[in-house]
Amino acid sequence: MEVRDSTTPEQRAKSVAAGHELTDVSIRGIAILGIGLMICAVVIYIGLWWMFRSLLDRELARDPELPPLATERGPPPRPYLEENPGVELKALQAAENRFLDSYGWVDEKNGVIHIPIDQAMKRLPLKLKERSKISDQRPAGATTQAEAAVKAPTGNRSSTAPREQGGRARDDADESQVPQ
Repeated sequence: MEVRDSTTPEQRAKSVAAGHELTDVSIRGIAILGIGLMICAVVIYIGLWWMFRSLLDRELARDPELPPLATERGPPPRPYLEENPGVELKALQAAENRFLDSYGWVDEKNGVIHIPIDQAMKRLPLKLKERSKISDQRPAGATTQAEAAVKAPTGNRSSTAPREQGGRARDDADESQVPQ
């Protein structure tokens, strides 16, 4: 394949004398293209600004005004963020300790009180001893519901042991170990 040269010998001589090609690039053409691109960019920017502004105005005209109660804002719903967590934690622990170390009513109507935790821990072994003596004094042949449930066959267990929510049979033997 042969490369065609469109320059005349006269143009080649001028290019050699200048030290570079004179016919490759037109500075005037590049300048006109750059100015044209800038004008197009400005026109597009103005057009987009006008379009978005008109769409926003149209959208705002469609939206009804909110009622006064909808625009009023109160404090956010609880729980609030803690401003000083360390101080608030210490205050909470102090209140809990005051409750654990004092006497007071839990349910005055039914006569239920709370006692200091140290007193409760001292009374626990005594209460457990009382319960074991009471259970040892049971008449011969008397059984608790838990013992009856253990002796009953598996398929008949539901008829002898009361059921808790969720369908599981309650085991009174476990409850007898926990002080009430």
